[in-house]
Amino acid sequence: MILKGTLRSIITVSVFTLLSRITGLARDIVIAKNIGANSLSDAFWIAFRIPNMLRKIFAEGSFAQAFIPTLSLARSESKSENSLSENIHNLITRMALLLTTSLIVITILGLIFTPLIIKIFASGICKNTNDTNQFNATVLMTRIMFPYVILISLTAFASCILNTWKKFSVPAITPALLNISMVLTCLIFAKETIQPIYALSIGVIVGGIAQLSIQWIAISKINLQPSVSFDFARAYNDKYVKNIIRKMMPALIGVSISQISLLINTNIATWLAPGSLTWLTLADRIVDLPTALIGLALGTVMLPDLSRSYVSKNQDKYNLLINNSLKIILLFGVPSMVCMVAIPNGLVTVLFHYGEFNQIDVCNTKSAVLAYSIGLLGMMTIKILSSAFYAMQDTLTPTKTALISLFLAQTLNIFLVPLYSHIGIAISYSVGATLNSIFMLFLLKRNNVFKSYKNGWIIILLRLIPASILMGVFLNFFDHKINWIELQSNVIQRFSILSSILIVGFIIYVALLFICGMRSKDFFNLFITKKEY
Repeated sequence: MILKGTLRSIITVSVFTLLSRITGLARDIVIAKNIGANSLSDAFWIAFRIPNMLRKIFAEGSFAQAFIPTLSLARSESKSENSLSENIHNLITRMALLLTTSLIVITILGLIFTPLIIKIFASGICKNTNDTNQFNATVLMTRIMFPYVILISLTAFASCILNTWKKFSVPAITPALLNISMVLTCLIFAKETIQPIYALSIGVIVGGIAQLSIQWIAISKINLQPSVSFDFARAYNDKYVKNIIRKMMPALIGVSISQISLLINTNIATWLAPGSLTWLTLADRIVDLPTALIGLALGTVMLPDLSRSYVSKNQDKYNLLINNSLKIILLFGVPSMVCMVAIPNGLVTVLFHYGEFNQIDVCNTKSAVLAYSIGLLGMMTIKILSSAFYAMQDTLTPTKTALISLFLAQTLNIFLVPLYSHIGIAISYSVGATLNSIFMLFLLKRNNVFKSYKNGWIIILLRLIPASILMGVFLNFFDHKINWIELQSNVIQRFSILSSILIVGFIIYVALLFICGMRSKDFFNLFITKKEY
């Protein structure tokens, strides 16, 4: 029996996430064209990362990982429709009160101590005491964008509610609003009145308001919006709220570890050549596309299902969900990794080689893409494996694996950065992500929480490995055959050629899977609830 709504939900999230990532690439193209890769572009990415780092720590990361399973638990423990409505509404209202209060305090402190935060977060920009322009620009942009922490964290809060109720489309499309806002403000205001980097900063706040508004409308339509309340005593004493706070602590540490890794890498990049942070950021955008489309989409859709399976003690379904999710990641992740290794010149040049973004920037970004692609499968599988732990309300184990991976990755930085500059940072990050996913998979299997069905794994590997290799040979041939730089003057032609090559490459991959014995039913069997392997 096909798992109800799962395939549809994954497709919905992936399609809207694709739209979001396309608008994100459009934003990055506008930034690369108007600003290039230099000290000012680095200043913008530093300022933009700070509120996003706090958002991942306090909202989308630790909070979501504790809130969604607890919300699912509250639903399952309600004995009637009336008690369900009351329990859920009280939980949502009380969490909204505590979350909003915390965010306001964090934002006020952030605005006051912005210069100190910049010195900690990006110490390298303070190295040239004769040139304070980059530091001052970073401080100003950070202060403009800091209130975004409140807006995006409350947006993430609403997304958790919608995802728990399997309303995936609005949360998936919401990030596109930020990208569209940044592009429009940059194009409209930059030439006339405001420098592009400051126009982008204003666009972040406008986009945050739009994101929160559309999410709030969505939860209001299903009558799950929080009420206005200032009853802190009841909020702190609510059993579900206590459970969320208790589960958040290990997850907070775990998410903080990944953000500490980002903080350290950002700090290191600010000590390297101007533009290094921009090269790494744009390379990360390319690698993030399959990670978000497949890994994030699967993690988002599967977490509520995994939570329900674990709460109902349905171990077979729990195992099958993880097995099939990992197989889907292999089917899409391996060819994505091969694509980035095989045609990096085309990808980077077509996307970013415009205006202020020169040929040297293309070469440096391409090198970072190759380094990041090493860890693509690790980055994707982390989304599923961490969800498997969070579904069991175990936030401590992913924290431990993240801490070990952080230590190993930063140890690698010590040796690789002096040799390979910004490329060393990307390699270390990739190795850390891969090790983190291996550690989590090992612990799931060692504790007998997860069992893999070996026959299915062997068959799928025998099919996708030769298909991916031959697709890669085709893509790499054209990556070296075409002079992508010379096509700069004809943007439409350059995009058309790259798109055509990628589409043909995908057709080759699918055709070779078919030749190797895979049929459409094999793919759709990844969305069944009955064990067949």
